[in-house]
Amino acid sequence: MAKFDLKGMLSERSAQEIDLPEQKTVYRNPEDLIPSKDNFYSTEDTEKLKQSIRALGILQPLLIEERDGKDYLLAGHRRRKCCLELIKEGLERFKRIPCVYKPKIELSAETETDEIVRKMVIIQSNTYREKTDWEKMTESLQMEELVKELREKTNLEGKTREIVSDLIGVSSTQIGRYHSISSNLSGELMDAFKQNKLNVSTAAELAGLNDKYQNEACKILSEVGQVTLNAAKLLKAQQEQERDIPGQMTIDQALHPHKPEEINTPVPVDIQIDRFYESLRKNIETYVKKSDLNMTTYMLSALYGTVRVRNGQLNYQGSKEGILFNVGSDQEELMSWTDFSKKLIEKYGKKQKPVKMAAVDESEELTIQEVITMFHDEYLETFAKMMRAIRLAKNNQESAFMAQKALAPNGFRGFSGPRMMSCDFRSLSAGTKFEYKGRTLNTSYRCLTSQAKLMYDPFSHEFDDLGDQSAAGVPDNQQQDDFVKDTKIEERIVELNNTFLDYSGNITEMAPAGSSETLIQPPLPVMKNNDQRKEWLRKYKEWGLWYTDEHIGARYYKYDFENGTRLIVEEYDPEPVHNSPWTSNEPYYMHLVGGPEPERNNGMPKWTYHSKYNKYPNSETELVEFLKGAQK
Repeated sequence: MAKFDLKGMLSERSAQEIDLPEQKTVYRNPEDLIPSKDNFYSTEDTEKLKQSIRALGILQPLLIEERDGKDYLLAGHRRRKCCLELIKEGLERFKRIPCVYKPKIELSAETETDEIVRKMVIIQSNTYREKTDWEKMTESLQMEELVKELREKTNLEGKTREIVSDLIGVSSTQIGRYHSISSNLSGELMDAFKQNKLNVSTAAELAGLNDKYQNEACKILSEVGQVTLNAAKLLKAQQEQERDIPGQMTIDQALHPHKPEEINTPVPVDIQIDRFYESLRKNIETYVKKSDLNMTTYMLSALYGTVRVRNGQLNYQGSKEGILFNVGSDQEELMSWTDFSKKLIEKYGKKQKPVKMAAVDESEELTIQEVITMFHDEYLETFAKMMRAIRLAKNNQESAFMAQKALAPNGFRGFSGPRMMSCDFRSLSAGTKFEYKGRTLNTSYRCLTSQAKLMYDPFSHEFDDLGDQSAAGVPDNQQQDDFVKDTKIEERIVELNNTFLDYSGNITEMAPAGSSETLIQPPLPVMKNNDQRKEWLRKYKEWGLWYTDEHIGARYYKYDFENGTRLIVEEYDPEPVHNSPWTSNEPYYMHLVGGPEPERNNGMPKWTYHSKYNKYPNSETELVEFLKGAQK
C-alpha cells in the first residue's frame, strides 16, 4: 500500500485553492442551508453578533459545500443562527445572505476517506474564530480521532499527535492535558468548563482530584460562581495532605505514626514555630520562602484550621481565628494565621539564596486574574480609564482597540516604581506586559479587556470619574468636555461616512482649509517588494492633505485607486512627552473603503473589507496584500 501523506495532501489542496480563480459570492436563504452535524462549536451567546449583523450585514460570507444538490454549511453556523432570528423578527432582507462554495477538489478515490478529510476541513475552517478552552479541547481531540481513523484506512505517515499539531497548532503536551480533562473531570465541572466558567489550567488541576474533592470544587462553583486556579491548587494540597495522613490529620501522626499517647506538655512557642516549619509540606514551604503572605496565610488556615497536635514536640490547636499554642496551660498563646505567617516568613523567607529564588519565581507565570486584580488595586485611575473606554464596545475586538487607544495612544506607555506591579502598554499587535516579583505575563488587549469585563462591571460608578468632584458628585468640566468631544466624534463619523461614500462628489469641499483647488494625487509608483509598499504607505503625507477636523484635531489624507477603492489615513497630533529628548510621531490609522471584494487565501480574505468608512483600521500587512492585488 502506498504511503498516505496527509500533510502533503493538505498542502497540495491549499496550493490548488490558491491557484483557483476568485470564488464568486452567491446568495442563499439561511433556512435552506443544512448545518453540519459535525459542528461542535458553540452557537450560544450570539446577541452581540446579531446586533452587529443587524447594523452592518454579513461582512464575512459563509462557507458552504454542495452535495447531492443541497447546500451544506461548513463555517458560519453562528452567523446563520443570527440571520434566522432576524428573519423571525421581520427583517426579510436576511433571507439572502452571502456565501461562497468550498472548491471542489477530489481528495481521494475512497468515499470514507473523503468523509474523514471533510470533517477535518470543518475544524480547519474554524481556526480563525475566537474559541473557548472547551472548544479548543474538543477540536483537538476530534482531530486526533480523525487522524487515527485515517491511519486505519491508509498508510499515513508521521506520528498522530505531530500531525494534529501541524494541522491546528496545538502541542503534544496540551493534547495530553486535554485527555486528562476529558477522562477525569466530573460531569458538573465539565459543564462549567463548557460554559467557560473554568479555564483550561483550572480544569486540568481539578481533573487530578478524586471524587471527594471534585465535589468540594462543585460546592465552591455553586456558591461563588467560579473556581480559581489557586482554589484548585488548594484542594489538591488538601487531598495530598489527607492521602499522607490517614484518620486524624496531624503533622505528628504523618511524621511519626507510632508515637506514644498524646502529651499536654507546654513547649516554648519559638521552638514550636521552628518545628512546625520543619514539618511543612513543600508547596507551603515554597510560599514561605517566596514571602507570599497571602498564599501562606490562605494555605495554613485551610489545612491546619481544625488540626490538634500534642505530642511533647508540638502542642497546638488550629481554628478559623488562628493557631493556639499550649492549650489550657499557663503558657497559652493565640496567634492569628496572618501573624503566624509573618513569623514564618520573617524567620525563613529571607534565607532563600538569590539564585534559587530566581529559579522558583521564573517557573511561575502571572495569571490574568492576578494581573486584573493588581491593575485595579494599584493603578485604579488608569484601570478606570480603560473600563470607561470599553463601555460601548460591541465585541472583544472593539474593546481591545478602544483600550489600546486609551492606555497607549502613542504606541507605548509604562508604569513602574514604588508600586508592586509594573505595566507596559504597547501597540495593538504587540499587546501588554505585566511584571510582579519576577513573575511576568504577556497578553493581548483582547484577553485583558475580556477578563476585566468578567471581573468588574465597566458601567460601575467606581469607574465614572476619578478626578476632582464635588461632594454632590457633579462631574467636573473635563468630564463634560470629554462627553462633548465623544459626541462630536460620533457625529463626525456619520458625516465622514456620507462624504467618503460620495466618490463622484465635489472633492474641493474636502480640500485643505483656505484652498479652492481640487487635490491632484501623485501617480501610483511601481512597487516591486513589500518594503517598497510599506514605504509608500508611510509616506502618505505626499498625497496631500484632504481634510482637517478642527473639533477633534484629526487630519485626513486619501488616495483613490483605479479599481474604485479609497484609502483614507486618519492622523492625530502626538501626545506631548515631557522631559524626553525624543519627539513623538503623529499616530495614524489607515482605512480601506469600497472597491472590489478582497482576494482569498484558503477561504480567508486577505484584508478586512468595509463598504463604507469604519473606525476600525486596516493593518499594514492587510494593506500590503491589497497593494499587491491593485498592481496586478
